[in-house]
Amino acid sequence: MRTERRERERRRVGALLLLPALLAVAAFAAAPIGVLIRLSLFEPGPLAPLEGAASFASFRALAESPYPAVALRTLRLAALTTLLTALLGFPAALALSRSRGAWRSAQLLVVVSPLLMSIVVRAYGWMLLLGRQGFLGGLREAVGLPRAGLLHTETAVLLALVESFLPFMILALTASLDRIDPRLIEAARSLGASPFRAFCRVTLPLALPGLVAGASFVMVGGLSAYATPALLGGAATRTLVLEIYELVAVTFDWPTAAAASLALLAAASALVAAGALVSRRRTAAWFGA
Repeated sequence: MRTERRERERRRVGALLLLPALLAVAAFAAAPIGVLIRLSLFEPGPLAPLEGAASFASFRALAESPYPAVALRTLRLAALTTLLTALLGFPAALALSRSRGAWRSAQLLVVVSPLLMSIVVRAYGWMLLLGRQGFLGGLREAVGLPRAGLLHTETAVLLALVESFLPFMILALTASLDRIDPRLIEAARSLGASPFRAFCRVTLPLALPGLVAGASFVMVGGLSAYATPALLGGAATRTLVLEIYELVAVTFDWPTAAAASLALLAAASALVAAGALVSRRRTAAWFGA
């Protein structure tokens, strides 16, 4: 009886401690989403009056041009950003997790130093590098090629997004790799596994939670990025976030903007949930859990 009573008291205290966080989530997350849902049910159109009966016309408008192509481009850029940050971040995270002392501190400083600078400033830096009159254009001219740049292309946006989110991927992977006992890898090697096989059968499965966490952050960040596509992209590289901004600030079509925002939120949530599910199933398959 005493054990059950203590357990109930512990749960009650836990619920009370959780209550402020739940109220904060309700106030700062659930309430704005509720407002978006209400706005999305008004009749869409330029200078939408935001009155009248509920309608799903704003969601139907998302199936019309140019929104499907823009949504596909946004998803493609986010997916490529996630893939490239994972490929570039894993070796860096491995090196960081195996470093010690002052060398590790120096590497951490290099990794996080881009985060100390505004994303807008970094985007302008990419404009100077990739512009026709910038470093890339001068390099092409120096080797006898016509002066040209990469601004206002998907490549420019992708490069800047990878640079922006790579530190987050490295830090997430490092956190998982730091928890791996080196003796597990040594045991795999002593049983005859090659370095590559030990990586695939030991290191990669144990680092999967960090990889999924980093990929989720990069994917969501890539889907919702605004400054980088706005400054480095052009009319042919518009993303869904830029379309939402134009709907809100230029055409004042708030119902369609709200519907697009909810669709983007649903897509990001589904991708994060799918990543967590895949991670759980793969871990169970690898380790027989």
